[in-house]
Amino acid sequence: MERFALIMGENSEQRYINSHPFLKHLPHRWAGALIPRVKTRFTETIYRGDGLEELGYILDAPGFFMPGDKLTELNSIKIMENIIASLKKKGISILAFPRWHGILSADHRFLLDKHHIALLDGELIRLASLMETVDRLLAIIKAKPNEIKIGIWGADKPVGRIWAEYLAPHSNNLTLGGHRVRDMVKTGDDILYNTGLSCEITTDPGLCLIEKAIIILCSAPEEWDGIECNQITILSYRLDYGESAERFGDCKGIVIESGMPAIPKPLQISNTLCPWGQLGVLEANLYIMEKRYHDILTEPFPLEDRIKMTREILGQLGSIPMGMVSNNRILTYNGFRRLYFKLP
Repeated sequence: MERFALIMGENSEQRYINSHPFLKHLPHRWAGALIPRVKTRFTETIYRGDGLEELGYILDAPGFFMPGDKLTELNSIKIMENIIASLKKKGISILAFPRWHGILSADHRFLLDKHHIALLDGELIRLASLMETVDRLLAIIKAKPNEIKIGIWGADKPVGRIWAEYLAPHSNNLTLGGHRVRDMVKTGDDILYNTGLSCEITTDPGLCLIEKAIIILCSAPEEWDGIECNQITILSYRLDYGESAERFGDCKGIVIESGMPAIPKPLQISNTLCPWGQLGVLEANLYIMEKRYHDILTEPFPLEDRIKMTREILGQLGSIPMGMVSNNRILTYNGFRRLYFKLP
């Protein structure tokens, strides 16, 4: 059976030190100083079933997550070559690397392709679980269509159109924002035809996002940066490593980066695995075990169909969202309810 490797930045340095036969005996400051010079290392194993079958491994490459100026000095290409060598040694051809887009360059991806290593980012599961999560949140806040206001910025993009059509039955006050007016008008006309709802359309981020109960962000942050997020904010654009915590760390509202599907029971993972790591494990497992999901990632299905099929697969496996990811932490539905209604 195929196996996978998972790379994630959270706790990478500490996990590496704890698993290293030499570094773990040094004072932490000394060990940390040596991290930029070390090679990648498999630090934990992910099992299936009774713990006898190895399904995957956590591969820590702390050098990838050093500040940018230091990463240049380290020569990130050499780090990638070391990663590939580690994968080949174990016969692994699947690399789960959630939110790699801000870290891996075209040269890194070329090397992975050259060695026939599939690169998974978890984005499709993130989008599918976000939609499931928004369903739950609308029920929790008891949203009435004639009262709740929703703004979608990036509605001129495919994912923005999907959100608009998905949320139209839930809100009579839906604002579509973006730059390509013609695309948004087409979406608005389709929604009007199918639901009778007339959407407001704007190219002004402020008009789209301010004084809304829920905002859906589907485009690059530079298009809407500076907007104060005091409401429920759904991040539906492609996330880069560390970005959401840095950009929304002081947000007064509730920022939601992903749904958090339950991990199927046969998988045994560390209790300390961060939410992004859990999403990476889930996607790698689906990629290996579910031919339908493998096909979704490798065949040119429209995005709407890919999201729909992914939701169906997760539902059939019983991997329904147990909560959401907010500021890089798991937030349960009960936790959301307490935050939203300001309960003790």
